[in-house]
Amino acid sequence: MEEHLKKIMEYFSQCKKDSLNEMACPVFVSCDREGKHYLAGYNPDERTVNPNGVIHGGWIATVMDNAMGIFANYYGEGRMTQTVSFQISYLRPGIVGKRLMVKTYLMKQGKTMQYLNAEAWMEGREDKPVATATGVYYTKEEKSEDHSKNPK
Repeated sequence: MEEHLKKIMEYFSQCKKDSLNEMACPVFVSCDREGKHYLAGYNPDERTVNPNGVIHGGWIATVMDNAMGIFANYYGEGRMTQTVSFQISYLRPGIVGKRLMVKTYLMKQGKTMQYLNAEAWMEGREDKPVATATGVYYTKEEKSEDHSKNPK
């Protein structure tokens, strides 16, 4: 599981500089096959800040969708997944200077649909969630492209 997730994450680290995918590049933290969850970190920077000086909600939504999509790909046995629905609730502002942690859970898996939940918090503040999200992901029949290729 860890090897598969890291391979997908490597794809994002090779994305074009200053692209949305590069800004949403995950850092692997941990995973648990039995518990059906994984934890990734995302590094907000000044590009992710809104006019109020906190992390833009769109960036938070992007990285939460990113984390759930990566996890859906694993449970879809490497087949391409796409977001069918995504809902987010913002609970408090995120701040630049700390990593945004996103923990993703597989709730249910059907033949072609996967149902996931995620929660996000600033590193060291798991007791103070920034956002929660739910997503439904469709698993296509064909395998994903080889993520070891350079996506530029």
